Amino acid sequence: MNYLKVFTFVGIFLTAVLAFPVAYAQSGVALSLNKDVYTSGESLVIMGIVDSPSNSPVIVQVWNPNNKQCSVQNVDVSDDGSFRAEPVVLAGDVCGVDGTYTVKAFYGEFEGSATFEVKVSDTNASNGKLQMLLDILNRAQQNVDNKIADYQASGETVPDDINAIYEEGVAEVKLTKEAADLDSARNHWKNALMAFREVYASLVVLEIGTEPASVDPAEEVSELKQAVTRAIEFKNKLTSTAGATDVGAVETSLEAFDDAIAESTKYLESGDLDAASEWLAEANHILDDIHKSLIQNAEKQRLETFASGLESKADMLKEVAGTGGDSEALAVVEQAMNLIEEARENISEANYDLAKSQLREANDLLNSV
Repeated sequence: MNYLKVFTFVGIFLTAVLAFPVAYAQSGVALSLNKDVYTSGESLVIMGIVDSPSNSPVIVQVWNPNNKQCSVQNVDVSDDGSFRAEPVVLAGDVCGVDGTYTVKAFYGEFEGSATFEVKVSDTNASNGKLQMLLDILNRAQQNVDNKIADYQASGETVPDDINAIYEEGVAEVKLTKEAADLDSARNHWKNALMAFREVYASLVVLEIGTEPASVDPAEEVSELKQAVTRAIEFKNKLTSTAGATDVGAVETSLEAFDDAIAESTKYLESGDLDAASEWLAEANHILDDIHKSLIQNAEKQRLETFASGLESKADMLKEVAGTGGDSEALAVVEQAMNLIEEARENISEANYDLAKSQLREANDLLNSV
């Protein structure tokens, strides 16, 4: 590195540090973050500078405390070696969890890293609970909408009194969203839920022409308790058979499941079986998402292992072909390596079927050498 290049590098780096006080440097890559501690919902800004800039982009990754990728970007590098990634909103089940995050930057043989903290405020925790309330209402309203559509499709007209109750439920949903605090939101949530249940039950009565058979409350309580137990047992089975990395990746969802089960149990103990049933449905909905996520994580790990094995095999064959001057074999190996690289990109984007097809094709090519 000549004197002018050193001067340019240091000058730009100092500028970055002045603008973004949290700075890290490692092996030819310097990273600067706009803060070192964030509240969930804020935006992370990453900028930096690389040594020996070329036409290649720098790969910038953000990993959450559970070792789950929050963001990945291919960022163009300016002629002076500086770069600036698009802001990353620190919110949601992946990018908004509490704890220490890691930023990694890769540029050719160079690598840089940085860490920062995300703190989830009480407000954000309440927002998470509010979102679960709204999720339950959305499903309840959708069930009622489907029932109304079916009833009207049969040529019947929904009576005005039932329509009025439905509109009351819709209004309570709006009030739930606009509530000043969680306790107020719960009250409006309960009112909306009762309205939607009444509309659904009234339409069933109109369809069958008589009141449905009553259910023994004690029997319903027993069934709900058994269903809660089954849900917890299934969650424990999933987490006991999954690896530590997999469990970490769904930790936020597991906490949401525990919250929903706690709500269901609380309403069961108070005798509010309707609310208990809805919270149990929410818990099972979350559990289904966890199950799907664990399956996807297992598939991702399996494909990544397959890709790593093929890369090792390709490197060995490339060396042999190069040493022996076998240009034809070398071309086949290069084709396979390109497929492996494309497969890795698809793995990172959760396009597992396409990645699997590409890895199989790469394996066939390597076996033909």
